[in-house]
Amino acid sequence: MMGDTKSEQVKSVFSAISEKYDLLDSFISLGMDQKWRKTLVNNIPETASRVVECGAGTGKLTSLILRRITGSVSAIDITEKMAKNPDPSRVSYVIGSADATPFPDEFADCVVSAFLTRNLDSVSKYTEESYRVLKKGGIFLNLDIFNPPGKFRKAFSTYFFKIVPFAGDLLTQSNSYSYLASSVQGFIKPGEFSRKLKISGFEDITARTFAFGSIVIHKAIKGGK
Repeated sequence: MMGDTKSEQVKSVFSAISEKYDLLDSFISLGMDQKWRKTLVNNIPETASRVVECGAGTGKLTSLILRRITGSVSAIDITEKMAKNPDPSRVSYVIGSADATPFPDEFADCVVSAFLTRNLDSVSKYTEESYRVLKKGGIFLNLDIFNPPGKFRKAFSTYFFKIVPFAGDLLTQSNSYSYLASSVQGFIKPGEFSRKLKISGFEDITARTFAFGSIVIHKAIKGGK
């Protein structure tokens, strides 16, 4: 279908749906996606001078970050067609991979991403790279979709693995939403994500859940203040 690697698949998928991604994102989440992003951003200190946003895409999260802080955003995304910069005076946009960024050590007060990690080649490389880029005492924040536990799993599976791919592929005239659904189906559990953060060196790791456990915000701190 696409390239030989997962990163090439992701480029192809998001290039195909770039024009309709924001609309479909809100439709699929029943309008809740922006509320989850706002909750994520509220964990960023208002005094942050520099935030690195990984998987910045069309700038929905970027715009919220700019309202939260007085500092600047260094945004990175692997897909050039997705890249939209809401404020060039405060946002520098880089085309590249979140698990191998061009940023120097101890560069940022916060590393943040939304709906990125299940599309990465390696979550471990991403958490390690985020740790490297953060200043001591810096904050890692991640929002993503996970397979929920318990009774909600059956309803979630029907909706996200059957209805969403059918509707999304039909509206975009592609098979991109079939890929996105499968990326959740094969993703690690929230507890495993927390474990990878700990192995990378992070402390004070928390996981806040929404939508019966299908949405999780992970927060962690780089120790050594």
